[in-house]
Amino acid sequence: MPKKGKGKKGGKGKKGKGKKGKKNDSPVKMAAKNTLIWQTRLNLVDNSRKQIRERYDNLNSEHEVLSEQMRQTEKDTLDVISFLKKQDLEKDAEIERLQQEYKDLHVEQAKEKDELMVDFKQQRRFLDEKLARKESELDIVRHELNQIKDFRKRKAQMQKELDEIKQVMMMNERDQKESLERFERQFADEKKRLHQESNKKIEAIAEHAQNEAIKTLDEKGRSIYKENVDLIKSLHIYKQELVDVQYLKEQLAKQAAEVIDDKETNDSLMKEKIEQVQKQNKSIKELKEKIQHLETSLTQYIDEFNVQRIKLIERSDIEQQSSRNEIVKLERALELKGKEMNKVKKLGKTILEQRSDLEAMFLDALQHVKKQVIQNRLEHNKDNYNTPRIHSSVNIPQQQLSSLGCIRSVRF
Repeated sequence: MPKKGKGKKGGKGKKGKGKKGKKNDSPVKMAAKNTLIWQTRLNLVDNSRKQIRERYDNLNSEHEVLSEQMRQTEKDTLDVISFLKKQDLEKDAEIERLQQEYKDLHVEQAKEKDELMVDFKQQRRFLDEKLARKESELDIVRHELNQIKDFRKRKAQMQKELDEIKQVMMMNERDQKESLERFERQFADEKKRLHQESNKKIEAIAEHAQNEAIKTLDEKGRSIYKENVDLIKSLHIYKQELVDVQYLKEQLAKQAAEVIDDKETNDSLMKEKIEQVQKQNKSIKELKEKIQHLETSLTQYIDEFNVQRIKLIERSDIEQQSSRNEIVKLERALELKGKEMNKVKKLGKTILEQRSDLEAMFLDALQHVKKQVIQNRLEHNKDNYNTPRIHSSVNIPQQQLSSLGCIRSVRF
């Protein structure tokens, strides 16, 4: 009996245990299912984490590659910019050098032009002074030549006047000789007449006195005085007439001497005029030769002056043309340098724009990666936040989980 009792008890115990097993069988299955679910989820989360990590690693590697490319691009850009700046500096230095050469050339050209102008002005002034001297000499010669021409014109008149003067002088001399001879004859005749008259009067007076003395001796004493007085008066008259005649003779002699002197003077004047005419003819000939020589030399000087002026003008034109050509070359070089600078500036601007575009693209990509990382982190944090809530909603005994070989706790 005791065995049966034990058997019953045992049977009851087994039956009770079977019921409890059935009751406990559903939570275990649920726990197993939950475990499998969470294991699956864990695997999914791990896979997603691996994918995220791989994606993050890829993005990080891409970021590093892009950063390296950006650094390399920046380095290349900086190198290009430094090279372009160096070229700009070299171009600026070359432009400054060319501008300085242009300025120096312009200053040198202006200096040479000023020197040429000063030299040309000095030569022109010298030639003008020389030409003025020659013209003054030529004016003097022309004046003398005009005087000679006037003298030639007056020569015939002067010769005619000299002939007339000579004829007048000859006529005057002849008239003077004739008048002198006439005066001398008149003087001789008058002297002879006066002498005869005085002799006659003296003879008449003597005869009368003799007759009176003979007739009236008493009256002689009374009238002698009167007669003597009359005789003295008549004698004085005769003496005065004799003196006048003598004075007239002297005057005529003086006139004759003056006529002779005038003749000699006229002869000397004629000789002087003839000598002067000969000298003037000789001087005219010399002046003609001198004028011809001066005209020849003046023509030569004018030709030389024109040749030098033409040479100076041609030289200045050639130098100005060469300077213009050099200026045109420098302007073309400056224009080419300006075009090259514009091209370099455009290239630098293009490079900067490309760099800006590349930086913008890189920043956009980096921003997108950051957004993806932030979104993944948010999703991951959201999963971590939702997982404990599910775990807390299922009450699984720790011993059953350990007996089933499940994970004690799930942590992400």
